[in-house]
Amino acid sequence: MVGVLKEFFIDREMEVEVAGDVVDLLIRDGRNVVGVKIIDTPLVRDEVERLIARDLSGYDKVYIAVPSRYMTLLPPLDVFKAARLGVLEVTREGVRIVIAAPFRGERRVVDVGTDVDEIREIIDKIGRDVERLQAEVRRLRLLEERVNRLEEKIDKLVEKQEYNINKRKRISKVDVRSREESGVVESGMPSFVADNPWLKVLSKRSSGGE
Repeated sequence: MVGVLKEFFIDREMEVEVAGDVVDLLIRDGRNVVGVKIIDTPLVRDEVERLIARDLSGYDKVYIAVPSRYMTLLPPLDVFKAARLGVLEVTREGVRIVIAAPFRGERRVVDVGTDVDEIREIIDKIGRDVERLQAEVRRLRLLEERVNRLEEKIDKLVEKQEYNINKRKRISKVDVRSREESGVVESGMPSFVADNPWLKVLSKRSSGGE
C-alpha cells in the first residue's frame, strides 16, 4: 500500500516522506503538510478512534488510507467530518479519494490554490467551459457563413433587377429613336407634315380664309 500511495501523491507533484510516528506518510504540498495514516486491518474503527485521539495539530490535512476490502468497516461519514479527516481507498488500480480532507485550521498558510485535488477540479471545470465556448464559436461561424451566403444571393438579385430595369430603359430609348427615324412623332403624323408651313396655308384656304 505504501508504494501505491507514494505514486499517487508523486503523480500530483508532491513530496513524499515515510514517517512512523502519528502517521505513516508525510506529504508536502507546497507549504502545507499532509499526513496519511495507513489502516490495513479489520479493526478499522478502533484505529480511527486512536488516530482521532492523537495530536494532529502539526498537519494541515490528515487522511486515513484503507484497502477496498475494509471500506465497509469504516465508521459513519459524520465521524470523519467531525474529526476533519479524509479517506483514501486503495485499490488494485490505484487510489480513490472517498472523502477529501479539509484544512484543519491552525496551520493553513496558503489560502488559495494549495489543494491539488481542488485545483484539478477547477481546471476540469475550466476545460468544460472552454469546450462549450468553442462549440458556441463554431456555431457562430456557421451562422456567419449562412449570413454571408444570403447576402451574396441578395446582391445577385439586386444586380439582376437593376440590369432588367436598365435593359427596359435601353429598349424604350431605342424604340423612340426608331420611331423618330422612321418619321413617326408623338402626334401620330409624319415629321415632314408636322413641320410643313404649307399645311397651315392650306388649312386657312379650306376654311375660307384667303
